[in-house]
Amino acid sequence: MHPFIIILTDTCDINSAHYVFHTSINAFHYRTEVFKDTVLIDAIEINCTELEKQQEGEYLFLEKYKQTHKEMREKYCYISENKNSPLVVEATENKDNIDLIEKPINKSLVKMLIFITIGIFILFLLYQNFFRYSELYVDTFFSNQKEKISYLKKIEPETHILENKCKLLSKNRLGKEDNITVKNCTDWCNKGIISKNKCELFLAYFSLQKESVYMPAQQINKSSDNNASTKYIVFPEEETIEFMASKTFHIKVHNISSHEIFIQLKGITLDKSPYEEIVQFKDAITSFRLNENEEKVFSIFLESSYYKQFISRKYTGTIWFDVIYKNKKVNTIKKIFYFMVK
Repeated sequence: MHPFIIILTDTCDINSAHYVFHTSINAFHYRTEVFKDTVLIDAIEINCTELEKQQEGEYLFLEKYKQTHKEMREKYCYISENKNSPLVVEATENKDNIDLIEKPINKSLVKMLIFITIGIFILFLLYQNFFRYSELYVDTFFSNQKEKISYLKKIEPETHILENKCKLLSKNRLGKEDNITVKNCTDWCNKGIISKNKCELFLAYFSLQKESVYMPAQQINKSSDNNASTKYIVFPEEETIEFMASKTFHIKVHNISSHEIFIQLKGITLDKSPYEEIVQFKDAITSFRLNENEEKVFSIFLESSYYKQFISRKYTGTIWFDVIYKNKKVNTIKKIFYFMVK
């Protein structure tokens, strides 16, 4: 089981609370977590292995987790105006009302009418904007499950009740009394009742994804459609490399094969420490495709916020990448790394 590696981090301070947003990846899986004052308050994990076989899969995967990271940050860090904020009613005086109130016999009656009118108006606003969109209203006035679902579909754009129920179902947190199934959620997504970008946040949990199985290199060499050998050059050539807190380290791969290859980060381990997240990749690039005679670079750095938490000593670890040709693993690029915490 390979660890998730943090590749995106954001922070913000709202109402005296400090929020930290981490997005980490493991192959074509990604997870976005939200911490409020170091306490995990929200998290979402998406399986995108269906993109692995697509020509632009790695680019689409990058766009997906960047968008989710952005949405989670906006959810907690941006304070937007509440269109349903309490209504402030400014009393306007006109001559007729003043004359009426000044008459002692009608003064109490006018006050009562004004209060009743304002009360009715406020109740109408509450009904229009809150109560009729609440689950209390739905449970009170719709005892039949079919009618209840029909009404929830109608008000979904304003309430997102069905979307939230599907999210809970995907995490096995929805009660059986809700009577909502995976098929329901899939149908609502297909019909556009729940928006496409929201469906992506839970539909992946409903599909049992099988991990890709790669053929060993020696088996591939015997295969009839793999006559062309896969050759590449890695810089630096040394097996052991040093990471430094103040510098970005580059691992360059040059494809000298007569065909295209794909290089993908497979794992990072840090000896005697569970915090391998200190090793991160610039611009979240952890894989790339190399055409014939093309070279690209992985840019690796030590995340400063993690670095400050390590005690002073030398740390060693291992980082490795899969070399893939025609969706088959043909080799592994492996480097032993170390860094000093002073």
